[in-house]
Amino acid sequence: MAEKILVRKVEPNLWQWRFVTAHNQWLTDTFYTGDINLLAESVAGKNCWLLLDGRTVGTREVDVGVKDRKLLAKLVPFEIEETVVTPVNQVIIAYGPLVEGVVSLAYTHEAKTLELVEELEAIGAEVQVVTCDFLELEERDGWLFLVDDNNLYVSTAKQQGFKCELKTAEFFIESLCLQPLPNHLYLVADSPENLILLREWLPNAVELADDLTIYEQEGGVWDLIAPKLKPTLDFRSGNLARRLPFGEWWAYWKVPAIAASIAFALALGATWGELHHATVLNKQLFAERNDVFRQVVPEGSITDPVRQLQAKLQNQASTEPSNMVLLISKITPSIRSNPDLKMTAFRYTQNNRNLQLNIESKDFALLETLRKQLIEQGLNAEIKRSSVSGDIHLAQIIVTES
Repeated sequence: MAEKILVRKVEPNLWQWRFVTAHNQWLTDTFYTGDINLLAESVAGKNCWLLLDGRTVGTREVDVGVKDRKLLAKLVPFEIEETVVTPVNQVIIAYGPLVEGVVSLAYTHEAKTLELVEELEAIGAEVQVVTCDFLELEERDGWLFLVDDNNLYVSTAKQQGFKCELKTAEFFIESLCLQPLPNHLYLVADSPENLILLREWLPNAVELADDLTIYEQEGGVWDLIAPKLKPTLDFRSGNLARRLPFGEWWAYWKVPAIAASIAFALALGATWGELHHATVLNKQLFAERNDVFRQVVPEGSITDPVRQLQAKLQNQASTEPSNMVLLISKITPSIRSNPDLKMTAFRYTQNNRNLQLNIESKDFALLETLRKQLIEQGLNAEIKRSSVSGDIHLAQIIVTES
C-alpha cells in the first residue's frame, strides 16, 4: 500500500509520478507519465510530495550571524535580494538547519508554486510537502552530475545544487569546477551518448586532478531520487502552509452533525412540552391554594397565603384561654397549709399549659406529700429535679391538668 506519491510536472500538461510504500521504499520499479486526468486517478485522497522543477529553484548558504531561527524570516530576504531576479516579496523561502549562524536555503516564485499546489488539490491530492527535484537526489560523498531529458541536474551538497537546460550545461559545469573540487565526482546520464558528452564537458584540470575519482553510470532522474521520511527542504510554510481541511471534515461529519441537530431539536421540543405542562400544573396548584385560603379568609388581599395562614394560626393559638389561674388555685392551699413549705418561684408555659414550681422544704418527705396531694386534686404532678443545700431541700415540680 502506497504511503505517499512523488509528483513532478515536466511539461505544461504532462506529469510524472511514482509511488512510495509505508516502509519508505519504491512500490514498483516504474514511474508513470500522463496528463492531469490520469494523474487524478492515482493521487486523489493520497499524501503527495510535489517536486518543483529545479530550473525555478535557487539554493545558497547565507551567514546571518544569529542562533534564533525565528529571526531568519526577517534577515534572510535582505541578504539575498541583490542576487534574486524576482522581488523578494514574491519569493517563498525554505530553510535548512541553522549551524553556527549559517543557514542553507532554497527559494522559488511563490505565486507559481501556489498554482501547482492548487492544481493538485483540485484533483483531490493532499499536498503534504513541496520540495525540488535536484534536492531529492540521493546523497553522494561528492558532486553528482545527472543528464536526463535534455536537462542537467547537479547536487553539490545535501541542500545545495541547481538544474539547467542541456544547452547551457557546459558553461555551468566549467563555472562550478573553478571552486575547490571534491574527492569524488559522479556522472550519470540517460544514454551512453549523453554520458560521453557529460565527460567531455569536464575541464582538463578536473581530468588531470590526481586526488579526484570519477564514476560513470547510466540512469535517469527517477533512478537517483531517493525516498525519504522527511524532505531535504520544504516550501510548505508561510503562505504555502497547509490549511486545515474544513471542507473534508464537514463532508465526513455532515451526517452525524445533522443527526445530532435533529436529536437536539427533538430534545428541546420535549423539554419545552414538559415545561409548558409544568407551567399549567403550577397555575392549577396556585389556584387551588388560593381557593383554600379564601375558605379561611373570605376577604382581603392575597400576598403569601402560606405565611398568612401560619400567622393567623399563631394569633389564634396565642388567644386561647390560659389554665394558669386554675392550677394556682388548686396548688396554693396545699402549700399554705404547711408552714414548712415555701414556693420561691413559678413559671407558666402557654404552649404546654403547665406550671413549673420551685419549692423549698425542710424535709424531702414533705415534697413527696405535696406531690400526692396535688394528684388527689386531679392534677398531674412530677418532681423533675431536687437538691439539698444545708438543711433546705430544693425541688422543681411540674404541674399540669390531668
